[in-house]
Amino acid sequence: MKLKGKNAIVVGAGRNAGREITIAMAREGANIAAIARQNQEEIDETIRLAGEHGTTCVPYLCDATDRAAVIKTVKQASKEIGPIDILTYGVGVRPGSPFVDIPPEMWRQVFATNVDGAFHFSQAVLPKMVERQSGSIIFTTGLSAHTGRGWNKVHVGTTKGALRALAHGLAAEFGPQGIRVNCMTPTYIDVTRENPEWYQNDKFWSEDGKDAEYRNRFPLRRKGSVKEVADAVIFLASDESSFITGQSLHVSGGIFMS
Repeated sequence: MKLKGKNAIVVGAGRNAGREITIAMAREGANIAAIARQNQEEIDETIRLAGEHGTTCVPYLCDATDRAAVIKTVKQASKEIGPIDILTYGVGVRPGSPFVDIPPEMWRQVFATNVDGAFHFSQAVLPKMVERQSGSIIFTTGLSAHTGRGWNKVHVGTTKGALRALAHGLAAEFGPQGIRVNCMTPTYIDVTRENPEWYQNDKFWSEDGKDAEYRNRFPLRRKGSVKEVADAVIFLASDESSFITGQSLHVSGGIFMS
């Protein structure tokens, strides 16, 4: 098992890729603190599925934008599953708006969730990782972190670029302490969207086969699966990627080639 004896925090574990990551980590032997913002039923179902693999899996509700709540949750998780070896941060909000119409409140909301939460959780776990001279942190970004994005999502793309820069900075600062920081960069993944109004004018997520033109731009000609996302995270979390830091692993069907 690739993560046997490791302790992981998965932020955004209630559904979709976050749930699959949690289950995959448990299958690979990790103890898990699975975190969702507010849906107790979703996180309980994640724990039920992950718990079938025999490791310790504990659910938490925590608003990533609330620094005090994040610090409290990380402390509690460390008591229940042990010192944190792995942090994965996959939380994001994506409300749509033309750039000139974005209200400051929306701009701040998107940054608070997509970037500030990663900052809070990273600060909470890093001191103990430094003590142990080991750790792996993984942020979920997106194609717009590398290419820019319009389509009423300039503010969202900006946060993804900020996460990528945060990963680079942390990788450089904490590499000497044996801590690796990378991004997992998914694109066009088959998931259920909780707020369909955010995507009604978004050609990334049209339905009923209407996305065929966009799909055909991908060399692999299909959407990715949450399992494929989870497999990438397991790789970045495990010793199989022990000489990889400050990188973005694209799970994108070839739409971006660097």
